[in-house]
Amino acid sequence: MEKPETLSLYDFFKKFPDEEAARLYFEKRRWATTKACPHCGSLSIAEVKDHKPMPYRCKDCRKHFSVRTGTTLEESRLPLQKWLMVIYMMTTARKGIPSTQMARELGITQKSAWFLAQRIRESWLSKKEPGSAGDGEVRAQVIAAPSALIIQAAIRQSVEVGSVLCTDEHSAYVGMPEFAHYTVKHSAKQFVDGMAHTNSIESFWALLKRGYYGIYHHMSTKHLHRYVNEFSFRHNTAAYGTLPFIDATVQRMNSRRLTYKELTHG
Repeated sequence: MEKPETLSLYDFFKKFPDEEAARLYFEKRRWATTKACPHCGSLSIAEVKDHKPMPYRCKDCRKHFSVRTGTTLEESRLPLQKWLMVIYMMTTARKGIPSTQMARELGITQKSAWFLAQRIRESWLSKKEPGSAGDGEVRAQVIAAPSALIIQAAIRQSVEVGSVLCTDEHSAYVGMPEFAHYTVKHSAKQFVDGMAHTNSIESFWALLKRGYYGIYHHMSTKHLHRYVNEFSFRHNTAAYGTLPFIDATVQRMNSRRLTYKELTHG
């Protein structure tokens, strides 16, 4: 298996040297060859002189819009080049990157950096769709309590009937006859028993824990699901190079909004 191509910081700035290059990149990822009005869906679009108040105007609904409209980027004043820088930093830091460091490198406040990172994590949130996960794919979620009812419901949501479950000896996994079930006894220092092992998922949890203790130090209950999904998304795209990772992130930003009020209240 070939090693994913890593983009150096020098090459990153060669590819995105200014705000115009960043804008054209975002537009290509969102619209490819044909721009569509995010307000009404019309393809009858006019480019606005000097791009003020926004670069484009819909001839049908007459509303102005930009590549930010209707996405995670909406109402953000941060340059698009800096948005790409944040995504770049969040993919190259396997254990995560603190908002204090992000703020220093971007020349913004820690509060702005934290909000920015949370909006990107929001775009990475997994769709909770029925069906089996692919080989090696992690589907991690925060559960209210480690009860059998909640754990088994989560398993049935993500695992195809007839699959083989390999777990530790926790009693919550007992009582799902629709799956073949193999266990390893961690309490007895057993980590492999024939085909049964939990090594792959244990390595995922180990990396998340290192991020928790070494980088973030604290993850509040309210925002824990975003941090968990950050590590899940990074794990599931480990075979991607830097640019494909950035592409995948930007494509997930459509129709994803997270306001500061939503983030800090409730």
